[in-house]
Amino acid sequence: MFVELNQSFFEAGTNITGSVFLLVSNPFPAEKLKVKVKGMEKVHWVDIETKTKTIQNPDGTYRYEVEKIRHDRKSKCKIFEIEVKLFDINGTFNPGQYSFPFMIPTNQDFPGTICIDNPDIQGEFCLLKRCIVEYSIGAKLDSSDNEIKDLSYKGEFIIRQKLPPLLMKDSPTNLSFQVTKCFCCKRGGGALSAYIDRNNYALNEVINVLLMADNSQSEVGVNGLEAKLYQYITLRAGSFQRLFCEIVGGQRQEILLPKGTKMTEPAKMSVTASKNPYRFACKGYGENVMNHATMKGRLIECSYNVVMNPTYDGCCVSGGEIRFPINLYAPQLDVAKFVVQGGWAPQVYQPVTIQVPAFSNMIVMQ
Repeated sequence: MFVELNQSFFEAGTNITGSVFLLVSNPFPAEKLKVKVKGMEKVHWVDIETKTKTIQNPDGTYRYEVEKIRHDRKSKCKIFEIEVKLFDINGTFNPGQYSFPFMIPTNQDFPGTICIDNPDIQGEFCLLKRCIVEYSIGAKLDSSDNEIKDLSYKGEFIIRQKLPPLLMKDSPTNLSFQVTKCFCCKRGGGALSAYIDRNNYALNEVINVLLMADNSQSEVGVNGLEAKLYQYITLRAGSFQRLFCEIVGGQRQEILLPKGTKMTEPAKMSVTASKNPYRFACKGYGENVMNHATMKGRLIECSYNVVMNPTYDGCCVSGGEIRFPINLYAPQLDVAKFVVQGGWAPQVYQPVTIQVPAFSNMIVMQ
């Protein structure tokens, strides 16, 4: 028995299509053929609470002890789970080849597949333990003979979250800011103009940006321009929420822009995800994909920002960052097709449509 899907991944809101293949070599006493489809969200992270206790010594003096308390935040959420009967047999499956097509309509707001699993390894401690959205499909042929085992199969499939419409940007974003030294001594003002061409990119695709700095009102020189790609993963468990933020890619361009001057030509910079901050984070996306696609579920949210800013000689910038929220989508996957040795000419049954409940009806299990 084998379940084959017609695509390697499915976009939320489209139909999942496939077939249950059955190759019977000897007569098989059977009752019914069932298919089970399931989607789950799971989160686990660790919060560390620090408490300081005052302890009186025998001589009347006091000492302080710091206690660290570990809180494991866990939750899981059932997106949907449904089992349906594809075919009633109540008899014997004769030797032969059989195919049972099915179709599963999905909701547009199903969260996209993501898998981050960070167990503690060799004493290395991780705060983000688990962050998973997974979908599975199984088939089972019930035997009517207690001495003959049921036939079963279970596999996974990938859902890609539906992206917002592609927006092409035709004008730059402008920002003015204050330049300070030692957080209080004002050293004039600066301005930054940044341009990014669109809002949707493939994972590992190069994101090209243009930057122009105006240093004509500043008393110190600009020594560089930076463009960074930030990944934000928000996890929820009951009343608790935790944000994990990582810089997963970026570029710095060294420039010398003296005080009282401004750039006449924009600086061309490129950003791509070059760092994977989590172990075992690429399940379902392929070995060459560094990070996860943009997605939003009830317990998990993954988003990205491209952040651009100038840097100054010995000074800091107040409000001197331009942020562009972007969406990253995962590339097409190549998945091996099911191949039966010899001739394969199955008897094909009528397709069955499997209805799944709405995303809003899913159950959160603490």
